[in-house]
Amino acid sequence: SDHNDLSDWTFDVAPSGGSINPGLTVPFRGTPLLIEPGAYMVLASNSAAFRSRYGPATVIAGQYTGRLSNGGERIELAGALGQTWMEFTYGDSGDAGWPDRADGNGATLEVIDPRADYNDSANWRSSGEYLGTPGSAGVGPYQGIVVNEVLTHTPDSPLPPGEGQGEGPLVDAIELFNPTDADVVLDGWWLSDSSNDFLKFQIPADTTIPAYGYVTFYEGHYVDQTLVVDQQTEFGGTGAKDFALNGSRGDDVWLLMDLGGGSSLRFADHVEFGGALDGEPFGRWPNGTGDLYPMTDFTPNQENSGPRRPQEVVISEVMYNPPGDDVPDHLEYLELYNFTSQPVNLTGWRLRKGFDYDFAPGTMLDSRSALVIVSFDPSDAIKLEAFRAAYGIGAEVTIVGNPNDTLSDTGERIQLQRPGTPPLGDPLYVPHVIEDEVDYLNTWRATTNGGGDSLNRTSPTDWGNDASSWTAEPPTPGTTTLQEVTEVVDRYVFYNNSSLGNTIAPGKTALRPGEQASFANYTSYVHGINGIIIDIAGLTDLDVIDENDFTFKLGNDDTPGNWTDAPTPASIDATDGRITLTWNDGAIRNTWLEVTVLATGDTGLTAPDVFYFGNAVGETGDSLSDATVDAVDVLATRQNPQPFFDPAAIDNVYDFNRDRRVNAIDT
Repeated sequence: SDHNDLSDWTFDVAPSGGSINPGLTVPFRGTPLLIEPGAYMVLASNSAAFRSRYGPATVIAGQYTGRLSNGGERIELAGALGQTWMEFTYGDSGDAGWPDRADGNGATLEVIDPRADYNDSANWRSSGEYLGTPGSAGVGPYQGIVVNEVLTHTPDSPLPPGEGQGEGPLVDAIELFNPTDADVVLDGWWLSDSSNDFLKFQIPADTTIPAYGYVTFYEGHYVDQTLVVDQQTEFGGTGAKDFALNGSRGDDVWLLMDLGGGSSLRFADHVEFGGALDGEPFGRWPNGTGDLYPMTDFTPNQENSGPRRPQEVVISEVMYNPPGDDVPDHLEYLELYNFTSQPVNLTGWRLRKGFDYDFAPGTMLDSRSALVIVSFDPSDAIKLEAFRAAYGIGAEVTIVGNPNDTLSDTGERIQLQRPGTPPLGDPLYVPHVIEDEVDYLNTWRATTNGGGDSLNRTSPTDWGNDASSWTAEPPTPGTTTLQEVTEVVDRYVFYNNSSLGNTIAPGKTALRPGEQASFANYTSYVHGINGIIIDIAGLTDLDVIDENDFTFKLGNDDTPGNWTDAPTPASIDATDGRITLTWNDGAIRNTWLEVTVLATGDTGLTAPDVFYFGNAVGETGDSLSDATVDAVDVLATRQNPQPFFDPAAIDNVYDFNRDRRVNAIDT
């Protein structure tokens, strides 16, 4: 018809699965009310408040008491004779598929297709407009500028040259990307880390992102060792509107545009992320379109570098839909595999997102071994025996489980998280960072969707969220078909022949080609560089490693190709995937050492691995611009004595001979 008469209709709300909520009125009954084709009307809980916020133009059909549930509930629209005209249940952002921005973050739930299923979360979206568009249609999601990369965990990280507008530690950063073929001017745009205040940092007027281009905003910049903030161009500081990104607990970044008058604020993008490793960014992958994931390198104003691989443990197999019509969920499983040469203590590790599990304290995963996580309690002897019998496995396979969770048959995100380092200001909080992740779909491989096969990872270096990283294979819980990959995973320096023994020097990291050197890359040990450790995953034949598998160069300028040969190590020891190199005391002193692990048949590497450590005896790290030992270093050492009855810590910057004392010998 050309209009609908709603004067005898009712509108009821009930908790999901419950009875009609008597706290809500029936606003249509007895009220002459016509709705024209293509027109809208609104039910408001407070008409006066609604008019104050949205203005007088919208037709208000009635006012109800009570409130809509924040956690989702059933809504029913009934006709004059009591017949149900429409009934559906909306969900919460914690429910699979339901939009999160509409859950208390300033957006409304908008139906996408009024003729489609209202109970289907895929038929709903968050409004693009802040506070929605009651009485009119929304314009839909914005397709343009995206938050493409964020750097959140930045203390004591070396700064790439030219970034952050200063020479000093890295600062928090937010990169925007324009995926369109037209320039975009960001006048009236805002960045924020909180849905409680979207208008925190206004992007400077006339900021333009060229087609397929980037722009990066920083928390501040360093002048010498002091963080300075330009309030016009940088988002950090100590004011109420200033912010920094939380690298330990995780955070959000909101990007909004104000199209005029403050009443037309529109969401452009929103990303959320968890805790991060120091200096490790989150970036969209594929670049500009995918979800955020830890990247290998921070690449401001460039295409993202690519996903960081797992460090020790990988999700190696997923059986999400065992075959058969009546197969119980207790035959599904996840498999984790330790691909390193060392056992891994899983205390504090956990699974999150689609499947939850917290590993018990003391859980160990041996080198190149797997364990299985199931959706039942392994103390249930009947289910455990049925599982082992179904897959032909014995007691040698470690099985743990969560009886309160299951794997989705259609697909979901599974995230393996490891404990990080508590932040300095909150030592009791243990952050968790992503170790590995798979966001599988039942369309990846046809035979894994009830056909009898499981998803099997092809390599620990392949990204888990890429369908090409998985094959369909017969299920083998506890026995991985994962191919071994040989690669250098860690590089350390230690103070050989000191009172500290072979303890790895804390806070010292290898400098990689293209990085900016910092105090973290060189030691001040009086004996120079006399001990280096290299961990190589997948290295099996250790007896054949010798000096012919390396090259060593010395130099103090920025042309390593012209450096001279370094002394051959006094010893090379290879045990359990760890190579330990030692030199005679004083053989490599006050210089940089370049180490190249060659790609040989012995190492198994597919490409050489190059890194650097430096030495400057007496340097205290007082300057960010150079490693010159001067009167400032001498004075600082004299002013920080450490007697024998109060031993110096291993990372004490004034203990140059590493005897755990700071005295006249060090000055």
